[in-house]
Amino acid sequence: MAASRGATVVVAARGEAALNALADEIATSGGRAIVISCDVSDPASIRHLADTVISRCGRIDTWINNAGVAIATPALKTCRSTMRAGCST
Repeated sequence: MAASRGATVVVAARGEAALNALADEIATSGGRAIVISCDVSDPASIRHLADTVISRCGRIDTWINNAGVAIATPALKTCRSTMRAGCST
């Protein structure tokens, strides 16, 4: 949606193959996408992502984070360390 309105979309995650496929899909639709490998559990990786986007695009207008993991245990039976790991990934 944003790409179809002229925005440069930056897609970032650990798996570059899926990112490249998404970037190709955006480009096929006439948009522009930049692929950057990033591990959101690593603050240095997030800093690298932000610095790279700013250097290539000039600024960041909107940042959407959709990272996480699924925990297949009822919340009341999940230990604190597992819950914390799920929230920080």
